[in-house]
Amino acid sequence: MLFFLSSLPGKGPSENVLSGIPSLLQNLLHLPAYGVLAILGVAALKAYRIQEESAFWYSGGFALLYGSVLELYQAFVPGRYPSWMDLALNLSGIILFLAAYRFLKPLFLYFD
Repeated sequence: MLFFLSSLPGKGPSENVLSGIPSLLQNLLHLPAYGVLAILGVAALKAYRIQEESAFWYSGGFALLYGSVLELYQAFVPGRYPSWMDLALNLSGIILFLAAYRFLKPLFLYFD
């Protein structure tokens, strides 16, 4: 889904799916998108018996790397461009969601 959304051309003669969403909201949606990607990565790695601490680092690193690659990819999409702000929002979402997972996990031990 992230790749698909990154592949949509920018505003111009052909409008895209994101045209009706204000740009501020589009930017803020980076937080949950990459935060959820990181959390899903932790869950997948834990399913393979990777220690939780390692799973956090690997998953966070992968999510950040994936976001970086998508930002570079946008340089080749008509009407799009890579943005340091988007990359910072990706990292913020990763950190925020992984921290929330770590601190709220004791409330959800039943699901582990």
